[in-house]
Amino acid sequence: MKKIYCNLALLATMLVMLFGLGACSDDAESLLETVPADSQVVVTIDGDEWLKSIDYKNRDGKPTFCPEMDKLLKTTGVDHAMVNNVADALELTEKVFVLFVNGQDAFLTFNVKDADKFRAWVEKHGGKSFADEGKGFYRLSSGDFVMKDKQVWASLSGKIETDRVERFLDLGKKNRFSEKFSGIASSMTGSGRLISGFLNINEVFSLLHKIGETQTAAQMQFALGMAFKDAAYLTFDASVSSDKSESSLRVLNKDEEPAEFLIPMSRINTAAMNKIDNRAFCVGAIDISPDLTNMLGCLMKTYGSTMGPEERAVADTFLSMQGTSAFSVNNADEVLVSLGFKNPEKAQAAAGIIKGFTSGSMRVGTTGNFVVVGTGKAANAGSSPKGFGDAYIALYFDYANPSMKDIMPVDCSDMGTVLMTLEPDGKGAKLKSVWNVNKPICTALRLANAYLDMMSAPRSFSYEDMDEEPYFGDDSTAIDFEL
Repeated sequence: MKKIYCNLALLATMLVMLFGLGACSDDAESLLETVPADSQVVVTIDGDEWLKSIDYKNRDGKPTFCPEMDKLLKTTGVDHAMVNNVADALELTEKVFVLFVNGQDAFLTFNVKDADKFRAWVEKHGGKSFADEGKGFYRLSSGDFVMKDKQVWASLSGKIETDRVERFLDLGKKNRFSEKFSGIASSMTGSGRLISGFLNINEVFSLLHKIGETQTAAQMQFALGMAFKDAAYLTFDASVSSDKSESSLRVLNKDEEPAEFLIPMSRINTAAMNKIDNRAFCVGAIDISPDLTNMLGCLMKTYGSTMGPEERAVADTFLSMQGTSAFSVNNADEVLVSLGFKNPEKAQAAAGIIKGFTSGSMRVGTTGNFVVVGTGKAANAGSSPKGFGDAYIALYFDYANPSMKDIMPVDCSDMGTVLMTLEPDGKGAKLKSVWNVNKPICTALRLANAYLDMMSAPRSFSYEDMDEEPYFGDDSTAIDFEL
């Protein structure tokens, strides 16, 4: 039988990596008071909300889930006894967890309903015993768990000493995460959150330097500095209801306000999307402001010294792009791209360059300030997806679109729609996604099951199924792929 601390670590990893569910109770607030303010990462996890999303029930020690979860457990060969152990352990806790990274160590902390019953259960099923270390502390003989009253700390990166937990409990207000970052902590414990997380950017960079990843830290700092002014923290959250899943990612400054977004962008002009097929299964758009092209031009002058004359001419042409550009995809035979330029002359010049890179099956034309490229026939069809007009960049997927059957190897007809955007956030910008679908988690599990079934199905291949023998030419052979 798996040791209990391995089970709980597995549970925590699964929750954070797959669904990242956030806490929304008083337990989360009290737990955050024991998290050091200098932690690089803090994540609140509401196991109860996640279990509800997969229709979890536990009757007489027999856990059940939605059919999709049951099938996934069987398909992946997960030991049912281990599932029962995890379910039993959850029932002994308040189902609210806080995961935090401090220094080079990661910890999971949570409260239990009855300390004596929890210790007895761990000793029975984990094969280890708790030792009374005084002052109300109990430490598992394996060194992974420490308890004080009803609170538990589990190390996910090694052993945890009692004196370190004692320091967590005696941080003092100014050294508590919940006090130093009171605004962020409050949002992380708000109701309705399925994921709430925090990343201290400067602390992460400091850790990277300590472990010898100086070049990585420098590259990340440079990229972040190009995009945001005084970026200090990154926060993320997600929520799941019966018919929707929403998530967002924000960059904040040291005052816990949206960090100023330095890349000059404008909102998408949905009227400019009338040259593509807005009814396609995939639609995307971006608006390029004059200030953005000027910024890119300055960067090219600074870092483009190795470009040849022809490369520079192409780059200069595309630096004249302006306004909203968009694309739509239905399948390989219906692709449309609409590129906006400063004026008709710039559009015509760009069309000439694009024609030199495209095959005969790809149509290239101009209409006013726009270059339209593609193989699709259904231009000027439908209105832009809802939410595009509020965003700088937007991407939309309609999984019920019949064209998906020709693209996806599994049935996605019940996967709903997904909208991903980069949009204004005060002076800053945030990434946001909305997935409109019935029972999001169970639906995602159904897709995972379908994919696993497809991968495990026996497959055969014969050249007789091909129109002609495969050709393996030398590198000089030009092969024209029709888009």
